[in-house]
Parts: sequence; C-alpha cells; structure tokens
Amino acid sequence: MSIEQQIESLTSAVKELTLVIKSMVAPVAAPVAVAAPVAAPAPAPVAAPVAVAAPAPAVPAMPPPPSFLTPVEPPKPATPFTDTRGMIQYVTDAYKAMGAQKGARIQEIILSLGVQNINDITPEQYPALYAGIEALKNA
Repeated sequence: MSIEQQIESLTSAVKELTLVIKSMVAPVAAPVAVAAPVAAPAPAPVAAPVAVAAPAPAVPAMPPPPSFLTPVEPPKPATPFTDTRGMIQYVTDAYKAMGAQKGARIQEIILSLGVQNINDITPEQYPALYAGIEALKNA
C-alpha cells in the first residue's frame, strides 16, 4: 500500500467520524417567538427555608513524606593527628612531656587497644589512644 493510498483512506475515515460526531450532537432548536406575557399580580414573596448543608466528612491529614536521608553519625572526638606519622609524633611529644616514668604507661594504653606495636594502631583507634594519653597527662 502506497503512502498516497494510506492518506486517502485516513482522510475518508476522518470524514466518516466527523459525520458520526455531528449526528450525535443534538441540533440547536430555532428560537420560538413568544407572545408578550400578560401582567399578572405578583404573589407575595414567601421566605424559603434555608437548607444547611451537612458538614463534609473529615478527611484525615496526609502523613508526612518518608525521609530517605541517612542518619548522621555523631562526630568523633577530634584528635590532633589524622595519620600514622602525626599519631607517632603526638605520642613521642607526650612521652617527652610526661617523662620516662609516666610516659612508660603509654604502652599500657597501646596494649589496651589490642595491639602490641604503635604502628598497628588503626585510624578508628586514634580517638581512644588520644583520650587515654590525655587522661594519663591529667592524672
């Protein structure tokens, strides 16, 4: 089927549908001439009862939309170091500041973290190490 034939068949289909739609619409009646009304005495106005509409049923309020945000973790205690080099420097300075006798207890703090060597301390353990050394300084 060529495009020209398709266009012709579609055009005729549109014309047929237009005729069907027009037949469905009721024809508008022609205006009818009405004789002038005879003036009759107007009846006395009667107060119509006022109908009170029934209140609409209460619609429950929509719940708030769900929140898809991830919960924020509370901030970890800040440490003056963020890497292994900074941590070792902090521990060395603390040892020197406390002296050999008190500074030797730093090894107890390291052992309490479950490691033998200061180089094995992970960044997750930095706050605990820092808190332990600060408590030792203040003791």
